Amino acid sequence: MADGAAAPTAREHAFDLATAVRGGPRSWTATVDPGWTVGDRPNGGYLLALAARAALGVVDQPHPLAVSGQFLAPPAAGPAELEVTPLRAGRSLSTVRVTLAQDGRPLLEALVSAGQLAADGAPEWQRASRPPDLPPVDECLRGQPDVPGRVRINILDHLDIRLDPATAGSFLGHPSGRLEMRGWVRFHDGRPPDPLALLQAVDALPSTAEVFTAAGRKLGMDIE
Repeated sequence: MADGAAAPTAREHAFDLATAVRGGPRSWTATVDPGWTVGDRPNGGYLLALAARAALGVVDQPHPLAVSGQFLAPPAAGPAELEVTPLRAGRSLSTVRVTLAQDGRPLLEALVSAGQLAADGAPEWQRASRPPDLPPVDECLRGQPDVPGRVRINILDHLDIRLDPATAGSFLGHPSGRLEMRGWVRFHDGRPPDPLALLQAVDALPSTAEVFTAAGRKLGMDIE
């Protein structure tokens, strides 16, 4: 990709605008969006999607297949730089390292392997033979971004998260005692799911560990 070229086109959805990167081919700039935070800290899935967006601007493959990250320190909302280092370039798989930094300080190191997913392809690996049983969306508990006396969860302005009541007892004062969390996740503005959005979705639900701690109950997701 030539210098000054744009990254993969971002449609007019909030997630795409918040993960837009500019520049290239190996040095990108972006804005860490304050709308994708828990309190004042950007959500980890959002940051990985931002890194993957920069990675896809360098390789010839369109989809992130495997993404891992080391969070060195939480970024602040505002300008950021992303440096992309190619590690392997192949016909079916390419791997790059992405460093997200602010003011010259590395804050996130991500490893992104990219390839091509067929629309009708079968899963290479799956834990169960079928998806977990969930109540209908309207019977699940909806996350609320703003509850008096609690940390504001700005990301819930963009994500519609519905928790299975069977796994949301910690938020209602009667934890089940099981390290389990199930729910639905979708974008409020109707953005369709894709592999990049999956990075956000898998980090959207409250962690099973934090819901059993006092800090987790305060920082976790308030529901109605």
